[in-house]
Amino acid sequence: MKRDTFFSICIICLALAIVALFATRLYAANRNYHTITDFKSSITKILIQHRYSGTILLAEHGKILYSTGIGYADDVNQKPNDRYTTFPLFSLTKQFTAAAILQLCADGNLQLTDTLDTFFPDYAYGKKITIRHLLEMTSGIPDYITDDTLRDVIGENAYTDGIDPQKLLQLIFSQPLRFIPGSKHEYSNANYYLLGLLIEQITHENYASYVKSKLLFPTGVIKYAFSPQKAEAIGFDTKQQVQITEYDASITGGAGCLVTNIVDLLKWEHALFSNAIPNVHIYKQFTEQQPYSCGLKFDGTKFYHEGEGIVFRNAMYYYPEDSLCIILLSNHSHIDTNALEVKIHKELVKYMKNIHKVQGAKEYD
Repeated sequence: MKRDTFFSICIICLALAIVALFATRLYAANRNYHTITDFKSSITKILIQHRYSGTILLAEHGKILYSTGIGYADDVNQKPNDRYTTFPLFSLTKQFTAAAILQLCADGNLQLTDTLDTFFPDYAYGKKITIRHLLEMTSGIPDYITDDTLRDVIGENAYTDGIDPQKLLQLIFSQPLRFIPGSKHEYSNANYYLLGLLIEQITHENYASYVKSKLLFPTGVIKYAFSPQKAEAIGFDTKQQVQITEYDASITGGAGCLVTNIVDLLKWEHALFSNAIPNVHIYKQFTEQQPYSCGLKFDGTKFYHEGEGIVFRNAMYYYPEDSLCIILLSNHSHIDTNALEVKIHKELVKYMKNIHKVQGAKEYD
C-alpha cells in the first residue's frame, strides 16, 4: 500500500514537472513578443532610431497588425500624422495604371503586343515599342523626370505649376531612344506617363475618372485624390530644414499622380495580390528573366516598389509566401525606406513566428 502511494506521488510530481517545463518553454518562446503591445514597442523604437516621420502599416492576409502615424504631417504647425493622413504616392501610382491596362486587355480593347504607332501615329519609334515594353520598362524611352537635360527643357515651374500634356508628349517623342526596345531594362517614368494617356485615349475618360470607377471603388478605397489636388501631408526637406508646400505631381500623370493613405492603400494591395480585381492577375506578368512589370519589382521573395518625389519617401513591400505587407509613407527627405524595411521585416517575421506557436495569440489592430 505504501509502495502504491509512493509511486502515485512520483507520477503526480513527474506530471507537474512536465507541465512546468512546457509552460517555461512556451513563455520563453513568446517572451520577446508576449503581446502585440511588445511588438509595437519594438517597431516604434526602430522608427525613432531612423527619425521617421510619416505613417506605417503592417498587415497579414489584408488584416492590420500595426498602423500608426509618427511625426508631423505639417511640421510648421505641428499637425501630427495619423493612419488616415493622405500622402502623394508618386511611383506607387504605377500599380494602378498597370492594372487598368490589364483590364483593357482583358476587355479586348488592347493587346500587350500592340505597338505605340497604333495610338500615336506620329511617333517616330512607335512601330518598335509595344505596350509590354512600357509595362516592363524596356522601351528605351528617356525619363523626363530624372534626366537633367529634359528637366532643363521642361523648366522647374512645371513641378509647381504643372505642364500642358501635349507639350510634354511632344518633348518625350522628340527624344532618341536610349537603347533598342526589349534589349534591356531601364527605369523611366515616361513609360507609365504614356500608359496613362493610352487609358484616356481608349476609354474616352480622363485618367482619374477611370481609375476611380474601375479600381478604387471596387476595392473599397475611400480617401483619395489626384494631383494637382494636394495631400494632407506636407513635405519637409530635413537637410534645408524647410517645408515644401508648392508642388504639382500632375506632371507625372499615370506614373505618379495618386494621393491616398496607408489604410486605403492596404485595401488595394490586398485585392491586387489576392487576385480579387477582375481581369488583373499580377503574378502572371513576372518571370525570372523579367523581374519588373506592372509598376512592381520582384526579387524572388517580395514584390515591392518605392514612390519618391520632391521630398516624399514612400514604399510598399509584399511577401506572397507569408501574405505579409509593409507600407511606409513619409514626408521627410532623409528617410531610407529600404533600409528601414529590412529591420521592420525582421521584427515582423519574429513576431509572426512567435504568435503562431500559441493558438489564438494573434491580435489585430
